[in-house]
Amino acid sequence: MEIRKTLNDAPSFSILVSPDQTTLEDSGAQTVNGFASNIDDGDGNTQNLTFNVTNDNNALFSSQPAINEVTGNLTYTSAANVSGSTIVTINLSDDGGTANGGIDTSADQTFTITITSANDEPTVVITSTEGSPTDANPIPVTITFSESVLNFDINDILITNGSLTNFSGSDAMYTVEVIPTTTGVITLNIDANVATSASGDGNLSALEFNIIYDELLSTDEFDNDTFTIYPNPTKGNVYISVPIDKVTVFDYSGKKVLETTKNTFNLSGLESGIYIINIQTKEKQITKRVIKF
Repeated sequence: MEIRKTLNDAPSFSILVSPDQTTLEDSGAQTVNGFASNIDDGDGNTQNLTFNVTNDNNALFSSQPAINEVTGNLTYTSAANVSGSTIVTINLSDDGGTANGGIDTSADQTFTITITSANDEPTVVITSTEGSPTDANPIPVTITFSESVLNFDINDILITNGSLTNFSGSDAMYTVEVIPTTTGVITLNIDANVATSASGDGNLSALEFNIIYDELLSTDEFDNDTFTIYPNPTKGNVYISVPIDKVTVFDYSGKKVLETTKNTFNLSGLESGIYIINIQTKEKQITKRVIKF
């Protein structure tokens, strides 16, 4: 009796009648339910199946296209800030092998995924190499956009408690110097839509940049005056060891918060922080910093 050997039949599947996919740039993870159907191993569905999915533009994706062997769902995620198209090739294989002329892989089927470009509004960040507070004058400032922009100039930078000079730069990076007006907080900002990208999108507004200018930082270290201020830091009471004509206390925004002609005063009603004390005597005028905690 002749024994006939069983051959492995090719698996098969169907895809959507209109399979091509289009999605917007940066639109996140995508799922197309039931993209593949009629999934069959050709041998009574007794074998393990695998969808083999490749494409000719892997850079389009942060998560490559894939098809689930059970549900037939297509999934993929486009890469950030990338657009373009790719031809996706898929076939289905089983584990029945190819012995005696068996076929374990279906014919290829193809479709296209297109990621369409989305105009991105440029973002902008204001930074400085100086820490806060600083006694630098001028204060260097860098303005960095997320992409090259047009029509940005010094008049687009809003500033309080200072003026701007030595503006330069192009494309995505610009620099400027800040000349402080007085001790206190300097604020810089850039409104939305003052500059445009090559595609014509206006910028988003900047996150407000603040830096404290304290012209006393460099002089405090070298002040050899014989009088003292104590305790410093303090919870409230402050004593000055010599007679004074007037004491004026400012917070770090430059706002006057206390004035007295006594050499003993109390800061307990103020918030914790650093305060600038201007002391006037008959001989001179000195400025010191006191920490209130």
